[in-house]
Amino acid sequence: MAQVLKEFQREKILASALFEFYTKGEDEASMRMIAKNAQMTVGNLYCYYPGKKELLSAIIQPVMDKINEVIMNQTEDRLSLFSKADRIGFSKELIQEKLLVISKKMILLVKQYPYQMKIIIQNKEITRQLHQWLSNLIVVLVMEFNDLRWQQEEYLHILSEMFASAIISGMVYLIDRADDVQKKCELDEVMNGYLQMIFSLLKEN
Repeated sequence: MAQVLKEFQREKILASALFEFYTKGEDEASMRMIAKNAQMTVGNLYCYYPGKKELLSAIIQPVMDKINEVIMNQTEDRLSLFSKADRIGFSKELIQEKLLVISKKMILLVKQYPYQMKIIIQNKEITRQLHQWLSNLIVVLVMEFNDLRWQQEEYLHILSEMFASAIISGMVYLIDRADDVQKKCELDEVMNGYLQMIFSLLKEN
């Protein structure tokens, strides 16, 4: 019985924290308000989570794991959200096909976890890590599918970082304004159109 009550309290904390982080952001979120809305004392809240960082992780890590699962499943465990890629090893056509599937599954996650996804894109540390991961992936894709025996090679990492920034910005825009975009057109169509930028990397010189 005590364990059931404890899990019920934890669910109340997470629901309260989700609303607090979503409406105020990580910096302005208040542990006091989270405790108040969860109908407990601040001291009791700290017994469950020692700080905002741990509480935020409890909210977004399950969704990050789902994103990683989508990526790993579609790349046959060759690519992980939490590690750098050295080589992909798929044909251009297969990569494009897999990117489209990943895109559709990501849109489903946006629809299933709108609050968590918005919190994720608002977190500067996470977006920084995503930028580094994506930049590295772009370098790997370009190295695999383009002839870089010319001057562009020395600029490859800079260009990849710039392109990764553009992609991340587009993703942030789409997630941040998902409701407004959905009123005008399907999120899937917008995402698939955006992926054409990625596909252009795979073209022969």
